[in-house]
Amino acid sequence: MSEISNRIVQKLWSYCNVLSDDGLSYQDYLEQLTYILFLKMADERATATGDAQASLGRRAECSA
Repeated sequence: MSEISNRIVQKLWSYCNVLSDDGLSYQDYLEQLTYILFLKMADERATATGDAQASLGRRAECSA
């Protein structure tokens, strides 16, 4: 596993530990971490393409 992958895994486990210590169940914190990762990926995609509307807001506008 690469250094970047190791850092991501370590960060995720640290978030899991924090959420678990706060009383969330495995399923609850898995849902929260999945949502955080989704938002982070959307933000990075928007940043990489320079398209400020590449976020979730544009999709919501298109379906309305």
